[in-house]
Amino acid sequence: MTTRSKRWMIAIPVLLVSVSFAVSCKPKCYDCIVTDQQTMVRDTVSTICTDQPQYTGSYLSSWKVACGVAGGETVVRDKE
Repeated sequence: MTTRSKRWMIAIPVLLVSVSFAVSCKPKCYDCIVTDQQTMVRDTVSTICTDQPQYTGSYLSSWKVACGVAGGETVVRDKE
């Protein structure tokens, strides 16, 4: 078996796995939902999605803390 054949035998499965991973990873969005204590109406006051430029793991952690301090809860969903 030639070196070129060996490279293709390794490259094809790696390429297929990486393409399927990229296609299957739908962006997620995190909504901060606050309930008005007087009317009991739930309202989304802030949203951050994983495909936004400012999104990082540390930004999301800080965002969740800020949501909790505001009396909200974080709900995750797939981006439409």
